[in-house]
Amino acid sequence: MKVERFQDFDAFVESVDGVDSVMLPRNIQRRLWCNTRLNVEDLHVQLGRLGSGNIVEGQSFSSGYLIYLPLTNDASYAANGRSLDVNSFAVLEPGCEFSICTEDQHDWCAVVIPTQLFNQWEPQSNTHNRGVRVTPAIPEAAKQFRTLVQNIIAATAACPEFESSRAATAAAAEFLKLAGVIVQEPTLADCENREGRPRIPRDEVIRRAKDVIENHLPRLPLITELAKLTGVSERTLRNAFNEYYGVGPVHYLQLRQLRQVHHELRAANAEEMRVSDILTKNGVWEFGRFAARYRRQFGELPSDTLRATRR
Repeated sequence: MKVERFQDFDAFVESVDGVDSVMLPRNIQRRLWCNTRLNVEDLHVQLGRLGSGNIVEGQSFSSGYLIYLPLTNDASYAANGRSLDVNSFAVLEPGCEFSICTEDQHDWCAVVIPTQLFNQWEPQSNTHNRGVRVTPAIPEAAKQFRTLVQNIIAATAACPEFESSRAATAAAAEFLKLAGVIVQEPTLADCENREGRPRIPRDEVIRRAKDVIENHLPRLPLITELAKLTGVSERTLRNAFNEYYGVGPVHYLQLRQLRQVHHELRAANAEEMRVSDILTKNGVWEFGRFAARYRRQFGELPSDTLRATRR
């Protein structure tokens, strides 16, 4: 078992397994991010504790399925725009594009299951090729999932050889049995469709908007421009971003810009680059206003980040 604690968000991001993603911190309340990782037979278990909210978007690995469960009662979670609570699961199928968003500090646990093990369950055909699937609340399964993770962590702490023991084999079998139940559950989309509600095409709105954003970088498009090029109204655009990411398009674009500047400042040669060079390169011209947002996000000014590269 590997337990890591970070005061630097980027270092925490590098420790997270199972996905190829970009992470944007939100509403930082504690500058402490923790990740506990262990292997149980062929399963990879992670327990995350974040002192902030987070927007995670990217692609899951093609080698396995990821089952994600929220752990904090009073935090809001969403997976691809669908709300999650502490009794609901998000199932990320291999190679799918996903977004998991939280507003405040929170905990989560996840298990990555190799594809070949998943296929042994022979799940119902309607569970395949769905990308990210969110289940309705399954209280008993969620309780068992949390208990399994807690017991395995406790056993590993008490017995360093646990991960290679016969007990780990038995624990993995319990996880697989439980995961089979979770993935066979109907999804929220299935339930909504049976009730006759039209499905909101937010996934397509977000995909188009992200294509527009990428094509305009480093300049961030105005919201009126982004809506027009996406082919929707500004209201539809705002609704889609709020449902998908928990923030509006303006805030989302600011978070992306903050992360990119932070990344470039950390990688820059402080003897050769100035803060203003990096800001203007990323489309920033209101230096004072941007510096205030940067300080709220990262706890220091852009110049502090750049000076740290000298040390």
